[in-house]
Amino acid sequence: MPNPAKEVPLHKGKVGAYKGWNCTLGPNRCFDATLKVTGFGRGRSSVKVYVRPTGGDEKYEMFMTDFVDVLMERGWARRGVKGSWTWCKRGTNYGLYRFGDVGERPEEDD
Repeated sequence: MPNPAKEVPLHKGKVGAYKGWNCTLGPNRCFDATLKVTGFGRGRSSVKVYVRPTGGDEKYEMFMTDFVDVLMERGWARRGVKGSWTWCKRGTNYGLYRFGDVGERPEEDD
């Protein structure tokens, strides 16, 4: 499991997938949700899975490697997967991954 990123790129208050133009770095956060797959895509250096919370309008990007881990561990199926979600950094990109069960949070560094 990757270490959660301490800061993530924010654009208009929402987490972005890449630290680029018009973004600022802000604190990472965890959230509980049931997510469903909406599609797949490829950037210049990574393959992503697009997910959306059931009943929500937000769209998130997850690295393919983390998606496969969820598939293998939880059996993503049509119902979606409940869990505690946060963002991690791989190279210069940021993507969503399942941190643990609902309510689990990373330990804070002192």
